[in-house]
Amino acid sequence: MARSKCRFIFLWLGIIGILMILIAGVNIVSNIEINKYLKNSAYGIDYQKEISTYKIIGKNKKKIKNGALKFEKYSAWKEYIEKTFEAIIDNEDAYRFMVRRLRNKESYKELITSAVIPIEIGMLTVFYSAGIDTSKIGTILSILVSAVILLIIVVVNYLDCKEEINFILDFNEIVFPSKFHLKSISYH
Repeated sequence: MARSKCRFIFLWLGIIGILMILIAGVNIVSNIEINKYLKNSAYGIDYQKEISTYKIIGKNKKKIKNGALKFEKYSAWKEYIEKTFEAIIDNEDAYRFMVRRLRNKESYKELITSAVIPIEIGMLTVFYSAGIDTSKIGTILSILVSAVILLIIVVVNYLDCKEEINFILDFNEIVFPSKFHLKSISYH
């Protein structure tokens, strides 16, 4: 009985792991495609470079990824964005593209918080309530290690997604000030 419960738990952990790998793969492919489009579009945004730059503002990173630039302060990054993307300030098409990107990221974040995290917690609950023979420490340990690794992957994906949402919001506020101002007025 306990052995079938262990298999059930491993099955669910495996399914969740595969789901997270697929979601991460889709996210990577999406970013690559968007970056190809943006580099060759009228907008001229190197999305990977800009997001990588945003992630290291004010941090002392020695290893810089995707050609990111280092800025000590947010205000210096803001000036860089204003100068670099002067040609698309308040451009409706570029704004709509970034809004769509924001909505996609928010949907991804919602998927993580509303589906993956509860499933992970449910799996741990099933594990503890299943009454697995605790004398089989190898089985218990492997399930816990799998669950912890999966939880770490979920948390990293969630934090990356949240940081990308913050980047898009800040970018939109700087590059599309009139549109961002109108949006903030409509919420009040």
